[in-house]
Parts: sequence; structure tokens; C-alpha cells
Amino acid sequence: MASQVEWLSDCVNGVMPYKFIGPVPLSEAVESQRRALKLFWKITFSKIALTIKGPGENIRLIEGQSFKLQYILPTKRFRLLFLKNNSNIAEKEHVEKNVFHIRKVAPIDEGNYCAKVENIRSTITQLTVQSMFTSSFEQIYCIEGEQLQLKCSVYSASTEVEWFKDNANQYKQDKIERNKNISIDHNGKDHVLTIQNAKITDSGKYIIIAGNVRKQLPVIVKAFFKRPLENKTIMEGVEVSFECEAEKTYNVAYPVAWFKDNHEINSTSKFKKETIDNKVHKLTIQPTTLEDKGKYWIKVKDISSCADLDVKEIPDAVKQMSEHNRNMFLKAAKTGTAVRYYIRIMIVGENGVGKTCLLRRLMNEHIDDVKSTDGINIEVKKCKINRHTQKWMFTTDEEFSKTAYQNEDFADCGFWDFAGQKEFYATHQTFLSTNAIYLLVVDISKDFASKTHQDMIDDKFDKVGGN
Repeated sequence: MASQVEWLSDCVNGVMPYKFIGPVPLSEAVESQRRALKLFWKITFSKIALTIKGPGENIRLIEGQSFKLQYILPTKRFRLLFLKNNSNIAEKEHVEKNVFHIRKVAPIDEGNYCAKVENIRSTITQLTVQSMFTSSFEQIYCIEGEQLQLKCSVYSASTEVEWFKDNANQYKQDKIERNKNISIDHNGKDHVLTIQNAKITDSGKYIIIAGNVRKQLPVIVKAFFKRPLENKTIMEGVEVSFECEAEKTYNVAYPVAWFKDNHEINSTSKFKKETIDNKVHKLTIQPTTLEDKGKYWIKVKDISSCADLDVKEIPDAVKQMSEHNRNMFLKAAKTGTAVRYYIRIMIVGENGVGKTCLLRRLMNEHIDDVKSTDGINIEVKKCKINRHTQKWMFTTDEEFSKTAYQNEDFADCGFWDFAGQKEFYATHQTFLSTNAIYLLVVDISKDFASKTHQDMIDDKFDKVGGN
């Protein structure tokens, strides 16, 4: 048995007044208590619905300002849930003791906010956020020596803007101040930081602070010389060139100056200066001497590039060479290669058909003392061909040794006169090449037509070295 309870009125300060009527069965007492609690919560939630009071319906803030949602409840025993655009907000995000707080709002925080207990919601608060900066921030590229400008726009002309580089936390060290190379200006809402003569060290992250909002602006300053001067080591007497290339082609021809050990170089027969398309700059020294050793540098738009030239003394063995051979050696020392044009002419045929006589006639020589060739006779130095006129020239070795013939305009012509005796045929295979001109000499007074190719092989080659 349990006592019967009669509920007297609405709850007062969260307590429902009641009085005992008398003993009743236990089941009826439980049911009566359940109905009483249901009535209690119904009355309580009705009052909550009337007393969840928050901020106004529309709130407009500037990016970086504080936003707080705080509601009035009839009792602290209830726990609020916060929603943005009808989606629950995670409690760990800005929620503390039934208060929703964003310390620095951003445009992404815009939306409709409300609070709820069970299925009861507060009125909706619409949050609108005005961006502090109205301009975009994209990476800026600049060439060393050019003017570098950083720009931004803010929502109000009265908003102050401060400029920093790399680390805005160290306020005094990194704040950018005006100087002879840097100007900071603004026109209403537009702000500009100008660096008149950008350097490589000006690359980095620039930080712009307005109010409580900071933005980053990446800057890359490329080197003026995409291809700077390089150190050179050469042998005296060899032509040498210093060459550099700017990052881009300029429409204006900037003054270019070359220096050696702080002394400006003027154009002479020894020093040749060139500028190609206002982009490539070249200094050629011809020929070099030991005195040319030193530091060379170029100056364009107050930007410099330098390199060292090391000149080695020419070896005594090279000094003792002929002028032609010495020039060939120096050219090879410079380029790493030596060009030689050589034409090989192979004279082949049977024994006694006149191969040597033909060679003598081609070279304008007498044939009175012609003897049978023993092995291979090679004639190289007595014949040259002009590569441009295709003219053949025959003269003495002494004449061809002169400088006039020792250049790439002439090709050496080498005649290879092979002995016709069958005993030498096997050794000839070592010297035959596809990169050659072949003169096949035959005696037309003999019955040459009746011999087939196979007959010649059987008769001449297969028996070489045989029984």
C-alpha cells in the first residue's frame, strides 16, 4: 500500500505542491506519480519555451570581431544544444556553460544560429560577417632589380593597415617601416607597399594586419640572371668567352658594363662585348695571355654577376710545335675536340693491272720508275681537296705544311694502293672499310668478262694460305 497524493497547483520554484489523501494500492501510486511527472515537465518546457531568450534576430559584424550567443533559462538544470543552419554544433567548438562564443568571426561563420532543449528551439539569430579585406591574396613574382608592389583593399577607409615580413609575432623586429627604398601609401580603402629595387632577400611571406585579421601574401623574387657567369680555366692563347642570360627579355636596353678586377673593360680587338635581344650578354677575350687571369664581372641595372678566369701557361712541348699543330692543339684544348676532314680512296685490282700507275697519273707524277706494290702504299699528304670549290690540289708535302692549307676548308685525301698479289688478299681485309671510295682497276685487254664473281673467289681468295 502507498499513500495517495493530490497535486495542488503548478510548480513553484521547480517544486510541485501536494497533500496526502490516504492509503492506495502501490500500482495506483506509481501510475499517479508518472502522471504527475509528465505534467511537471510539460509545464516546465512550456515555461522554457517562453523564457529562452537570446540576442536579436539579425547581427552584422566585421571580420575579427567577437560573436556570443547567451540565452536566459528558468533553471540551470537544462543543457542547451546549439545549431547552425539546422545542424548541431560540436560542443567542443566555441561552447562553454551553455554559451556559444566565437572570439574572431570570419566570413565562413555566417549563418542562422539558434539553441534548443529537447524539441524546443529559440528564435533564430542571423549572423552576417563583413570581410575585413576586400581584395584577394595570390603569390607575387618579381625579378631582382624591378619594382615590387604589394596591394590590398579593406572594407573601410578608416581601417589602419600594418605590414610585416615573415613573422608578425615579433612586432618590433619585423614590422616594415618606410625608408629610401620602401614606401607605404594608401588611398581611401586601398593600401600599397612598394619596394623600389627588389632583392633576392625580399622573397618570403608578407603579413598584412588590419584590426584583428591577418593575411599572408607570398612573394618570390627571382634572380636577374637566369644563367650567371661561370668560372673558366683555359690555356694561354685560347679564346675564351664569358656569357650570362637575364631572366627575361627587356624592351629597354639597359646599360651594360664589364669589369676586370674593378677596372672597366672597353671594346678592343682583344675584348669583344655583345648583347643579344637585351637578354644574353657576352664577353670574348681573344687570344688570352697569362695577364688576363683575374676576376671578371658584369653589371646590369646595378645587378652584378662575377666569375674567375684562370689562365694556364702553355706547355713547352706545345710551344715547339709548328704554328698549324699548335693552333690545332689550342683549338682542341678549348673545345675538347679536333675536326679533321679525311677522304679515303681505295685502289684495288689484280696484280699488274696498273693500280700504281693510275695513282701516279692522278697525282701528276711520272710513271717511269713504277714497281710492283709490296703490301699497301698510302699517299696522304700530297693531295688535298677544297671543301667549298671541290678543287683537287697536288703539290709537295712542304707546300701543304704552310698555314694556308691547315684549316677546315681543306680535306686530306688518302690514296690506298693495295698490292694485287693473291698472297696479300687476306691481310687486305683488315684495312677495307665501307667509309671509303673504291677504284677497281682491271686490264681490259684480258678476258675479264668471261670471269664470274664466283670464279674470282675460287681462283684468288680460297687458295690464299692453302696448298
